[in-house]
Amino acid sequence: NITAVDGSKHFNPNSGFIARSNPDGSDFEIYATGLRNTHEFVFDEYGNLISSDNDGDHQGESERLVHIVRGSDAGWRSNWQYGKYTDPRNNKYNVWMNEKLFKPRWEGQTAYIIPPIMNFHNGPTGMLYNPGTALGQAWKNKFFLVEFVGTPSKSPIWSFGLKPNGASFELDGEQNIVSGILPTGIRFGSDGAMYIADWINGWDAKNYGRIWKLDVNQDKNDLEAIRKETFALMNLDYDLQSAEKLQNLLANTDYRIRQKAQFELANRGKIGSEVFNQSLAQKENKLARIHAIWGIGQLARKDKIYGQNLADFLNDADEEIIVQAAKIIGDSKLQIADNQLIDLLIHKNPRIQFYAAEALGINKVEAAVLPLIEFLKTNDDKDGYIRHAGVLALSKIAKSEPILSLLNHESKALRTAAVLVLRKLKNEKIALFLKDADEYIVTEAARAIHDDLSIEAALPALAEVLNQSTFTNEALIRRAISAALRVGTEKELDLLINYAAKQNANEALKAEAIAAISTWTNPSVLDRVDGRFRGSFKRDSVLVKNKIKPFLNDFLKIKNPETLLALTQMITELNLTETNEQLATIYTETINSKIKTAILPALNQLQNPAIEQFIKSGMEDKDETVRTVAIGLLSNKNVTKAALPALVNGIFKNGSTREKQQLLVVLGKMEADKTKVILAEFVDQLIAKSFAQNLAL
Repeated sequence: NITAVDGSKHFNPNSGFIARSNPDGSDFEIYATGLRNTHEFVFDEYGNLISSDNDGDHQGESERLVHIVRGSDAGWRSNWQYGKYTDPRNNKYNVWMNEKLFKPRWEGQTAYIIPPIMNFHNGPTGMLYNPGTALGQAWKNKFFLVEFVGTPSKSPIWSFGLKPNGASFELDGEQNIVSGILPTGIRFGSDGAMYIADWINGWDAKNYGRIWKLDVNQDKNDLEAIRKETFALMNLDYDLQSAEKLQNLLANTDYRIRQKAQFELANRGKIGSEVFNQSLAQKENKLARIHAIWGIGQLARKDKIYGQNLADFLNDADEEIIVQAAKIIGDSKLQIADNQLIDLLIHKNPRIQFYAAEALGINKVEAAVLPLIEFLKTNDDKDGYIRHAGVLALSKIAKSEPILSLLNHESKALRTAAVLVLRKLKNEKIALFLKDADEYIVTEAARAIHDDLSIEAALPALAEVLNQSTFTNEALIRRAISAALRVGTEKELDLLINYAAKQNANEALKAEAIAAISTWTNPSVLDRVDGRFRGSFKRDSVLVKNKIKPFLNDFLKIKNPETLLALTQMITELNLTETNEQLATIYTETINSKIKTAILPALNQLQNPAIEQFIKSGMEDKDETVRTVAIGLLSNKNVTKAALPALVNGIFKNGSTREKQQLLVVLGKMEADKTKVILAEFVDQLIAKSFAQNLAL
């Protein structure tokens, strides 16, 4: 929740993000969101942003190797990790895990995220990219990543490569380069060696550590001369160098030297511009040309006149130069070469397509709307990065009419893209896509309407999805149930009850509908799907009781344990005493311990006339959980002073630790007159140190 120096507001709570700006804070931009903890991120020599993102500490997931691009959402929210999962008025559904957002792209995965390249190593901390002169030739173009898990034997440093895969990348081999220490940060020194901070062991802070130097053996040091030259150049005063010297350094083997020269030339304005253009005109050194383009971009951010000639390089013989020219035209908001960029949407190189689309979007080129739609249709959802570039461009141009016209288009890819664009625009007409014949499209629209900050005007339409019987997937129906609970009118209550009464509905989702009804009068403040804070609601209990009563007899015939548990919760929450007898029958007949542990407290709250009997049978049950719950129900009302000592002695003689602990909790809540003799005896045992340690507290 940030206010930039120009007064612009940037609001995106619960999501890790990467931001950028000019050094003075101007042009502040949220570059990418949906990240958890990219402890470090690096750029390769072509400016691609790569990181490894930490996981959410859930069983079954792992960290993720990510290629981060402008406007991307990697899917993580802090509410995937905490909050509703300990709220008794909520559920355990976890979008991140249940909908597999943490996995690389798979058929049916939600479309609004950019998924990882692959699942990767645990506990990523320090990360590096070889600047070109570090170590030896064998390590050029390699990334280096620390795996930190608190144990030296399981915390290596990995080296890996990436190779192109469409508009993004895939892994190109990896190698464990050092084990047996516990690294945190890593850096390449001026001398080309890697320096490693060693945490020694464990997770806790300490007042000592080690620094290691890692290098190739002398016989593998095939960059020795270049490394010595780099060492000298790293210590150069760049502001004292001639323009000619700086131009030569733009072609240096080391990324750091090229960048130092680039930044110094950018500080020199017109002189720097002349040098950049000369470097760009030569064809011998690609990296010098790329840094020249980046330098022109720095100058063009201050005065757009410097960037006008970049259009000339959109038809360069080197495709990477076209990529970089298109990227900087967008980056610097240069209103040039619109038609050339549109033509590049059909280039054979997907990276060129990607950055051409990005530039068209940043510059809000309205003439590009139809070509971008065709671009997305041609991609046909094959490359997720291409889809993202087209969607982002259309959302920045922000013309909703052409997007809404895709409502009945035969291309599923285009209808998916339309939903994603409308999501970014927060356009309530996205609700029209809830009528789509394809369940994937409907579910994607449901996510857009329901999740995060929501498109609240479309929530009633999402709730109405409960009326249909065509679609059944959990991600969709859970959001429709949640929408009904959030909107909260009599109409939505009817939708929930009617869905719960459906014969052919999925039992787990029926249970969720019933659970939502049980909280109708006072829902959890945290969303039942994504766990985001929604605030508190207080509603009339008379309405929900009257609405549910005609359905109770049929509901109580339910055999599915999960649904029956939710039903029992609802009966308890709404205090539906008319079900007392039927609940008692179910308790007597069932052998399912989960159902017993749910019904026993319900019978107690409903003041069943035979509650003492049920508690007694519960305390004699073969299942420890049932016995513990039964003990917890003991109170002043249902146990006499005379009966209490025998009961306590029986449990302390034969019961489990858990049962004894629960009984002590119960004794603490009862009248002192009933318990003082029993507790006094326990105090004597404490003094004599003969009381069990796991009960003493």
